[in-house]
Amino acid sequence: MQHSEILNLMTQSILTPAEFNPTTHFLNLKSVGIFVNGCPLMLLGPSDDADSHEIADRLLNNPDFHEMIDTKYGCSAITKGIYENSELQELKYISLTSSVQGEIKKVGNKQTCIGPLLAIFVGDYESSRQISIHCCIQNDIMKCFSPDAKSLNPIIKNGPAKKANLYC
Repeated sequence: MQHSEILNLMTQSILTPAEFNPTTHFLNLKSVGIFVNGCPLMLLGPSDDADSHEIADRLLNNPDFHEMIDTKYGCSAITKGIYENSELQELKYISLTSSVQGEIKKVGNKQTCIGPLLAIFVGDYESSRQISIHCCIQNDIMKCFSPDAKSLNPIIKNGPAKKANLYC
């Protein structure tokens, strides 16, 4: 997939990758998490937040999400659980924020978004970057975060991800 095609889909998406720096307050909370083979992959929101649980459930029931994880990590057990944010070790993480469909906001050389934080990836930085972009440009995964979002055009399937290293 060409850079211009990725940028087109990113512009249409309701998701934007960003960097997240955990605060002391955040580290004192628990989050709904998606785990791969028992290791945390993604944090979705406070453990007592029903919307975060619903997003996790939609991701867990999404065949394209499973295929993306299988492509990246091999045959994997994907589960939902509660994560103690105090276990985070790094100072910055890749995250997904909400954005307005049709807009990409830039600050300096980095793409950013003013919208709410939707997910934090807690795996290695490069894998997290690749997965975050894929979540933004794969229609059915994107819609797990906002089922009412307009569909991306063109709609891509995961199949090419095996050849294109998750489009990155």
